[in-house]
Amino acid sequence: MIAGPSVIPMYRHGDGRNIPRPHHENDCAWSGANPADAAPPRVLTRKATERLALLNAAMRRLRAMGIRVVSHSVAGEPFACGDPSIRIQRDPQVSLSALLDAAGSRNFWYDTPGHVTVSCVIEGVCVIWEEPR
Repeated sequence: MIAGPSVIPMYRHGDGRNIPRPHHENDCAWSGANPADAAPPRVLTRKATERLALLNAAMRRLRAMGIRVVSHSVAGEPFACGDPSIRIQRDPQVSLSALLDAAGSRNFWYDTPGHVTVSCVIEGVCVIWEEPR
C-alpha cells in the first residue's frame, strides 16, 4: 500500500463500490505527513525490483549493441507474454545479429498490414520490433 498525506486507502465492497478504509490509530497513512518514527512506505515489491533489474540489464546490453530502445515496460505487453518488454527501433543500417545470437527462438505476428511484429527473449526480457513485409 502506498502511504502519504494525499492517499485515501479504499476497500472494494462486495457489490463493487469503493468505500474508505476505516481509521485505525496505528495507521500512518491517516496521520497527515508520516511521523519521523514511521517506516518509509514500500512501493516496489521484490518481484518488481527483480523485473526492473532484468529490464535495465537488457536495455544496457541492447544499447551496447547499437540498438535504439524506443520504449520499455516492467509489466510487459501482449506480445511479451508476461515478461518485462522492450520495444526497439529497427534500423536497417544496424545489424541485429548480436541480438539474434543472444536470443532464443523468435515469434512473428502478421497482424498489421505492411509489417511483421517480431519478438524474442533476451535475459528474461521480451524484445519487440517491427519488420517491413
